[in-house]
Amino acid sequence: MTDRRALHLLAASVAALPLLTLLFVPVRTIDDAFITFRYARNLASGDGLVFNLGERVEAATSLSWTLLLAAAETIRLPIEGTALALGVSFAMLALREAYLLGRRLGASPAASLAAVALVAVHGRFWLVAANGLEGGLFAFLVVLVARKTVEDADARLIGALLGLLFLTRPESLAILPVVAGYQLLDAGRLAGSAPGRLDGDRLGGAGRSDRRRRGTAGNGATNADGRSALRRRAGVTALAALAIVGAVTIWRLDYYGALLPNSVAAKSAFSAGPETLLENLLAGLSYTVRFEIAHAPLILGTALALLLRPGNRALWFALLVVATEIPAVLVNGGDWMPHYRLLTVFLPVLAAPLALGLSATFEDRDHPGRRRRRATWVLALLALSAVFMLGRSPWQPSPAPRVGYHPIANCYRFMATRLRPHLEPSDIAASEAIGLFGWVLQDTTIHDPLGLASAHHARHGEYHGQWGKTDYRHLHETQPAVLVLHEGSVVTPEKIDRGTNGAFTRDYSAWFVSDPRACAPYRLIVYVDNRHLERLRPALDDLVVEPLARNG
Repeated sequence: MTDRRALHLLAASVAALPLLTLLFVPVRTIDDAFITFRYARNLASGDGLVFNLGERVEAATSLSWTLLLAAAETIRLPIEGTALALGVSFAMLALREAYLLGRRLGASPAASLAAVALVAVHGRFWLVAANGLEGGLFAFLVVLVARKTVEDADARLIGALLGLLFLTRPESLAILPVVAGYQLLDAGRLAGSAPGRLDGDRLGGAGRSDRRRRGTAGNGATNADGRSALRRRAGVTALAALAIVGAVTIWRLDYYGALLPNSVAAKSAFSAGPETLLENLLAGLSYTVRFEIAHAPLILGTALALLLRPGNRALWFALLVVATEIPAVLVNGGDWMPHYRLLTVFLPVLAAPLALGLSATFEDRDHPGRRRRRATWVLALLALSAVFMLGRSPWQPSPAPRVGYHPIANCYRFMATRLRPHLEPSDIAASEAIGLFGWVLQDTTIHDPLGLASAHHARHGEYHGQWGKTDYRHLHETQPAVLVLHEGSVVTPEKIDRGTNGAFTRDYSAWFVSDPRACAPYRLIVYVDNRHLERLRPALDDLVVEPLARNG
């Protein structure tokens, strides 16, 4: 199969397999996506990049994704549908890049197609790409950076892409030294090689560009010029990336008064002490291991590639790119969102090592005897692990293209809709899940007790693992007209009562509230400021209401 035919087949499969897969997976827009949507709408309306008007706090972690959605909102595109379409489109582009990266690593067209097809029919990958957040965009950018680095693209372009990655996820700045190190190692390789000789396998199977060959072939003087050019190349990449990072950081300091998004500070475990940090490290390790088990064929394919092609430096580079996310996973203790979204976005990068392992195994199949038998067993193991991976994806039994929300998010939307006619412009409404709740209450100031949209909570609150931080005294001092929690939330009535020495309990009336149609099987906990009780209590009429038991 030629590359041209393979690319045509890939284009057809990219158009068909993901769309077919999406028919059978229950797509859900995650609640946090609506935080970004509210930022995008406020920016498009001319009110600034803010969650609440007049409060400069950065609760959205992906600046580039927010700006993209703001542009869509400016031209009146429906923001939820646009986020879904963009996420899926970028994920499709990521599959194309995964194929090209596999070829650059030295995999055959057939093996590269097989590896990409496995990701294309993996439900979890599409659920992460289509959840309203930046997953699809990040997956595309990170595999594009990997491919452009391996094929020696323009250093300024690679640096610009690294800057875009930082705008998409701040922790991706860790990829910059990996890229620069890979470029510098080429300079070191040239220093120890014979003049004019290049090792194609060590350079990544498919070799380097003609420009690189011309720049490094010849006598020792030319070799020295090549090493100098490679060092300059790494420097240009770093400078281009850091120029974007520096400009964005200066803007953040000026606009928000912070180096990083507030949501990063809210979920940081460093202020919680060494014991909590150790707990997070163990939880993050568990998260990583569970991800590897759930994606066994990609992990086994990577191990196979390392075993059969250990000298392929581009392979090691691709794996280091994936590994840059591990420190964030360990420090954060994993993530509460489903489908391993922190690591699933790296599946297109991991498809390239799988392609290389498959390619080497296909080659062994062409040799009779022991090598063929071994290759047959390896392919059977990979096929079984692929069935295991796909079987663990959340499938729905019949094709039904629809987008829904998690039942808890539905509860908050339901209560926000009930409260909206009774709230006044001066009211503050607080809730644990602020995304869909704040999206419904567009004209209401929303207080976030978990700190994503509250700079005070993020820096002074009690740590709640992957969810954020809460300063209960500050919550009381904010005087929200209404506070909405859900049963089983990390912000509990007991913690509120203890953290305010009972003052919140005295100043607020509280009920368990349920509605079988909107919230089952969950119940909400609704606090209403006693000063606004007469006005807001009618929002609970006709609902199943049970007074919250008081302590003491």
